[in-house]
Amino acid sequence: AKAVTDERVWNMGIVLAAQELKLDLAHAEIDLSHGRIVLHGANGIERVIPVDAGGYFYIDWRLTPKDPHLLRAPVEKILLQDKQRLLGQTNDLRDDFRGKLVIIGSTAQGNDLTDRGATPLEKDTFLVSKHWNVANTIITGNFIHRASLAVELWLIVLLGLLTAFLTWQLRAFSATAGTVLLLLAYVALAFFAFIQFHYWL
Repeated sequence: AKAVTDERVWNMGIVLAAQELKLDLAHAEIDLSHGRIVLHGANGIERVIPVDAGGYFYIDWRLTPKDPHLLRAPVEKILLQDKQRLLGQTNDLRDDFRGKLVIIGSTAQGNDLTDRGATPLEKDTFLVSKHWNVANTIITGNFIHRASLAVELWLIVLLGLLTAFLTWQLRAFSATAGTVLLLLAYVALAFFAFIQFHYWL
């Protein structure tokens, strides 16, 4: 046997999404020069993941551990139900997880048990949440697209010109008010673009 083999290993969230959507990870089209990974699945389903030159993509972190869409249960309860199922004692078992993707993570405290840390939205949360957020991003197809360098440069030039126009030969108060209004309009546009289209300015 070879001492070392080259193998592609996918993020667990991608594997979960592939299982849910029946995506073929073995035949993924990886085109980093054009910034995309294309995954094909059953019934013509396709997911085009926008990536950077290193193969990374932005995660939509909308599902926090306290999100009401997530079903939570202690792992000991799940293991007990599995044991009862194997023994044929299924009459009193609940079926809360049928047809659902299940992710098991540790929230216990201790040196080797804690799986907590920071995400872009929270400074201390369960890091296992990255897996369900990656899976959710791919399943829903709600990918975050960042503005290109050209768009960012045009925005800088445009905002600079608008600021110069608003402050040209105006009194300090009027110039400041105009600049603040321009700033608020840009922030509102950025929020709208992200919320509606997942487009990051």
